[in-house]
Amino acid sequence: MRARDWAAFLEAHYRPHLLVVRLGASSDSASGKKLIDLLRRLTESLPSRADYAMLLEGDEVKVALERDEDAETLQELLMVRVIEPGDDEWASTSHCDFISKLKYR
Repeated sequence: MRARDWAAFLEAHYRPHLLVVRLGASSDSASGKKLIDLLRRLTESLPSRADYAMLLEGDEVKVALERDEDAETLQELLMVRVIEPGDDEWASTSHCDFISKLKYR
C-alpha cells in the first residue's frame, strides 16, 4: 500500500474507510512510536496498490483506507469487533484497541 498525506488522501478519495486504533500510549512516547511503526508496517504489507493515510491524535491513530478489501483485511488482522455503517464522510468506521490485541497474540 502507498502512504499519502491525510488531507490529500481525503481530497482524492470519496468515502474511504476509517479505522480508529487506540494505542494505549501517547503517540509521542517511545512505546507509542513503536506501535505506530508496527501499525504502519502491517498496513503497508497488505497486498494492494491502493492508497492509505494515517493521522496521529494523542493516543489514537486514524487510518483511512481507499479499498473495501484492504479495510476488511486490516480489520480482520486487528480482530476488530465493532464496525459501524458509514456516513457522508466515511464508507465505514471501526475501532480497535491495538495494545490489547498484541497482548493476546
